[in-house]
Amino acid sequence: MAERPRPLVYYQPRDEAYPDGVDDMNKAEIRRRAMAFSKEWENASSEQSDRQPFWDAFYAIFGLSRRHVAVYEQAAIRASTGGHGWIDMLQPGEMGVEHKSRGENLDAAMDQLEDYLGRLKSADVPWLLIACDFARFKWKNLETEESGEFALKDLADNLELFWWIAGGDTPQEAGLPEVEVNLQATELLAVLHDELRASGYPDHDMREWLTRILFCLFADDTEVWDRKLFETFIESRTREDGSDLGPQVNYVFQILDTPDSDRSPNLDEELAGLAYVNGDLFKRDLRTPACNESVRDALRRACRYNWGKVSPAIFGSLFQNVMQPAERRQLGGHYTTEANILRTIRPLLTGPHSSVHPE
Repeated sequence: MAERPRPLVYYQPRDEAYPDGVDDMNKAEIRRRAMAFSKEWENASSEQSDRQPFWDAFYAIFGLSRRHVAVYEQAAIRASTGGHGWIDMLQPGEMGVEHKSRGENLDAAMDQLEDYLGRLKSADVPWLLIACDFARFKWKNLETEESGEFALKDLADNLELFWWIAGGDTPQEAGLPEVEVNLQATELLAVLHDELRASGYPDHDMREWLTRILFCLFADDTEVWDRKLFETFIESRTREDGSDLGPQVNYVFQILDTPDSDRSPNLDEELAGLAYVNGDLFKRDLRTPACNESVRDALRRACRYNWGKVSPAIFGSLFQNVMQPAERRQLGGHYTTEANILRTIRPLLTGPHSSVHPE
């Protein structure tokens, strides 16, 4: 198996120096890669032979392997005709691409892409649409209703549209106050909590299960392991109807509780990348939740959020009694009290029988 690209962005708590979540050193490297990409692909023209290598190389600009986050030829149905077709590339919930040969009509390509959206699952509908013919990128942000177009040679000057691929903010998130970021994160957990409760999962196990999920979400975006490793597992290893989500997630929990020296040599490379958690967080055997599509979609939405920009304050009360000091430092364990955030999140994750004790 080919080696996965290592994460490019070094996450740290949001501060005034890097309001969009990407530091200057990484921005300079991304711009350098973008300029090299523009040069390499300046003569590409064939949709059939070049579009997939083009987008594989595009994601590499940002330190990601395309195959871990986006799929080619996503089956879709045109809302206007009911006819079946394919979205050339879809990163679920994030970006959809319609790619054409050089010189073709990008307005028509954008219309075609938008025509597919109405029949996608709500969790899969992207906020960013791209129509591209190698030489030009036409884009539309469905959340801000902004749109634009730029030439391939100018990609390095338009990277603000794509910082989120490297772990930074989306254009609509840039500059949000910290309290709003934390409340968005809390709302994602609240939806997951409600869907899990509706499935009949016992409250005591649910609180601990969600605490473990929160750890995985944070670890995905803070270099505890390769970026988006847990999200990739959920997207690629669980069924769309959610029927196997509970057993699969519990399998991840078992791996996280197993030291490297005790892990099976048959464990595949990606799962072997999950860091061993030395502490009590993953020790207890939990009941396996009987999940459905709604639970899976709620978890997928939570996975897509950039937890690296969430204040570490809301994690302190969750992990301080179950993690060893070394792991707490790795998680960014300089905790402060944020009463409003803790008051919002505490009912989801604590209770009279919970093993997690708030500050």
